[in-house]
Amino acid sequence: MSALGKLVKRNCMIYFKDRSAVFFSLLSMIMVILVMIVFLGDMNVRSIVEVINEYGGDRPDPAADKANATELILQWTIAGIVIVNSVMVSMTLISNMINDKIKGKLTSFYTAPVSRAVITMGYIIASVITSFVMSVLTVVVAEGYMAVRGYDMLTAVQALQILGIIALSVFTSSSLMFLLAVLVNTESAWSSLGTVVGTLVGFLGGIYLPVGSLPDGVVTVMKGFPVLHESAMMRAVLMNSVTEKSFAGMSAEVTEMFNEELGVTLTMFGKTTTSLFQVLFMIGYGIIAFIVATIIISRKGVRDR
Repeated sequence: MSALGKLVKRNCMIYFKDRSAVFFSLLSMIMVILVMIVFLGDMNVRSIVEVINEYGGDRPDPAADKANATELILQWTIAGIVIVNSVMVSMTLISNMINDKIKGKLTSFYTAPVSRAVITMGYIIASVITSFVMSVLTVVVAEGYMAVRGYDMLTAVQALQILGIIALSVFTSSSLMFLLAVLVNTESAWSSLGTVVGTLVGFLGGIYLPVGSLPDGVVTVMKGFPVLHESAMMRAVLMNSVTEKSFAGMSAEVTEMFNEELGVTLTMFGKTTTSLFQVLFMIGYGIIAFIVATIIISRKGVRDR
């Protein structure tokens, strides 16, 4: 096995062998579920039903409208949970680098006959692989829950789209987390940063509150971060069919208004963002973060403190 392969395997195994690390990396997912079910779930369902009643006229089956609204919110929540996981699991994996700094292992790695680029890629690739696995597992569990509730399963096309979005998300998240890790030298600082990131990611992704309920200035700032675009792309895939079913017979303007309110579609520079733009935006973010981190390492090195 190559040096890169050994480093990737080592970093992945450190994560999966530490049960507490696995638990805490999923803690944000648990928090999102609790917030949505206990506090926001019924409120959001009622809001959607009110929109349907207002613009849909005399609907023949109010029970079906409520069921569709419930499915919409569940899919909206699942999309958010998957994106939160991609960020937080990436951060947990990259914490291996912080631990290696503190214990002096990273210095030993740098004295070995292995380039720094290989060592760097060992952390990032391990983060991408682990985050991808955990995010896919989240989708499988969530869709299993949806199936038990009697909702439609994902189609093959939707499943492939979701895998692609997850791959992009974990790449971007891993690169950003690696950049942060390069700038942090103590475990306490990384722990504090993790608390901040875990809190912010739910808001930046429009997960705790729909973007339509936030001030325009706040939403503008949120659009500058990839997590909101990742959430929007995931929502577009998961919610598309049930949105069409929920707003059947209504004007396209109603559906557009709903999608903008819940952050399914985003506008930047006066235009609705396309999937291509969002993909390039995410890839660009990840590449820039990786390049900056590599420059910092090459110029300053990684100092153990």
